[in-house]
Amino acid sequence: MNVDVVIPAYNAMDFIEQTLQSVAQQTLRPGSVIVVDDGSTDGTANLVTQFAASSGLAVRLIRQPNAGLSAARNAGLRASTAEFVALLDADDVWLPSKLALQMEAFARAPQTVGVIFCGFALIDDRGAPLPDDGFVFDEGIRGDVSRKLRRANLVAGSGSAVVIRRSVLEQSGYFDTALPAAEDWDMWIRMAQVCEYDYVRDVLLLIRRHSTSMQRHPVHMLRGKMLFADKHLRMGTLDHIVLADLRRGLWLHGAKARNLSGYQGCSLRLRLLLAPACVQGQRLADIAGSLLLSARKGQWQVLGQRLARLARRLPGSRGDRK
Repeated sequence: MNVDVVIPAYNAMDFIEQTLQSVAQQTLRPGSVIVVDDGSTDGTANLVTQFAASSGLAVRLIRQPNAGLSAARNAGLRASTAEFVALLDADDVWLPSKLALQMEAFARAPQTVGVIFCGFALIDDRGAPLPDDGFVFDEGIRGDVSRKLRRANLVAGSGSAVVIRRSVLEQSGYFDTALPAAEDWDMWIRMAQVCEYDYVRDVLLLIRRHSTSMQRHPVHMLRGKMLFADKHLRMGTLDHIVLADLRRGLWLHGAKARNLSGYQGCSLRLRLLLAPACVQGQRLADIAGSLLLSARKGQWQVLGQRLARLARRLPGSRGDRK
């Protein structure tokens, strides 16, 4: 069973060599490594070319104008020819047995299994371990997982964790370039409509968190999740718990969905579901700011009055029942 590796890269010169080295150190050598340089303005392409000349790996570099992560992944997927494709982000690192253990799992699995992922750990810019970010590896994500994925992205942490059977890609389609975030979750849901999932429990992937990681930009993530929710609300493949999480995110960041790009194009149903959260979220942010300002100015009497008014408005208070 042959496997190709697809690596999308944008201004990745700080990490791309280490990422490629982790592929070169695999105990199961891939058929080819396809790096898609998505309009980088740094030395990413030169580093990839130098590595290809010295590593002995079959590395192919594709250069394209900047079009985003999904477009770069799609270009690599279309250029690959192997029966299986492994995704790897340009700042992540595989442990040496990653491909071998996942391909062994495919060899044991029935033909209905089209995706196998693995366990992971987090590292920082320097490669030092980071504490868990709250992701819980769900050992129930095996077999038919189409309904479970409607509630949460339960595939381990990153596209770098998965190996995909090519025939599944041909049925499910490629990454949705209209989604600025949650594009991997969207892909996993669509693939779960046509195949079963399995996993290797071992930690075989190191996911890097750094200042340019998408997870460090919460409003961008909220916009992606909003567009993702709208798409799957229309498709009927979304559990409403996702909308509750989205509303909670809006409250937390004091954001208004109507100010997020793409909101007006969302379905009326989604806009109605999010609108109360936008108003409530802004009210909470305004109240918190007002209380903090009073405390900073030492206006303790004013602060006490505002806290008393807030207490009367809380659910279950006498003021709330009037």
